[in-house]
Amino acid sequence: MQLPLAQLLRAYIRAFSARPDVSIIDAAFAPPLTAEERAGLPLPPELDVFAETLGGVEFTWMFEQDKHNPDQSKGENGGRLAIPSIRNFAWHPRPSGVRGNFAARAVLDSMTPEGIGWWIHLANESPKEARTAFENANDCTLKPMDSLKAYLTMGARYAFVWYWQAGTGTGRGYYDRLRGASVPLNTSTAKIEARLVDVGLLPEEAAGLYKWLGASVVLLLHRDGSRTTPNPTSSSEKPPANTTKNSKATGEKTAKKPAAAKTAKKPAAAAKATGEKTAKKPAAGKTGKKTA
Repeated sequence: MQLPLAQLLRAYIRAFSARPDVSIIDAAFAPPLTAEERAGLPLPPELDVFAETLGGVEFTWMFEQDKHNPDQSKGENGGRLAIPSIRNFAWHPRPSGVRGNFAARAVLDSMTPEGIGWWIHLANESPKEARTAFENANDCTLKPMDSLKAYLTMGARYAFVWYWQAGTGTGRGYYDRLRGASVPLNTSTAKIEARLVDVGLLPEEAAGLYKWLGASVVLLLHRDGSRTTPNPTSSSEKPPANTTKNSKATGEKTAKKPAAAKTAKKPAAAAKATGEKTAKKPAAGKTGKKTA
């Protein structure tokens, strides 16, 4: 029996955090929502199920060797997933002047102000029919991503590297570094699952991750061995920082990005919905040719 997606994601982050060649910047998990809380929110069905296990996730990493080179924007020198507090989930009508065939949207993944994962639905659809999409404000595109499971599965298979949704050159470079330092693809299932148990997972979690990710599960294991105790930050129960630009829905402010970063061609969509100023685009946020 396959474990819930949220439980698999949590196990993924715990295992990845045990790699000796990465430094974990954020690994925070918000408590699950109660049935009463979920009933009071217009959640897409997949997100409703996800919220039974996790109420939000903030995961940011970079290579240990790169710690001397701090990010201009979180995840720029590695990878990032930022599912804001589901307790603050809200739909917003499509702002005038924003491209895309949708009537309303809600934040799914606030990776960076210039790259945001959305839930979207059409004018003749209800929130229960919502699907996911990724908006890249650097080139003014909205890329359909289908379901929550499809979004998170693809992201996990790329270790959530910077702009994995768009296949940028920078993100691909970090992905290639991980693959090169990971256990070989021909490692037996038994050895992979045993290694995952060694870094702190339950046997059913190890088997579930292999079933979920297939060969991409090797990204969780360093070629030369990982430490045998989980990263202590990976079990944090504090709510993730709310980095979404939809501050009207959350009541929180978002920090401005460094002035040295390049400016995106078009203000981030989330800022348009709220009337806030958009942070400047980090140099590493440029998109490149998509790589399969």
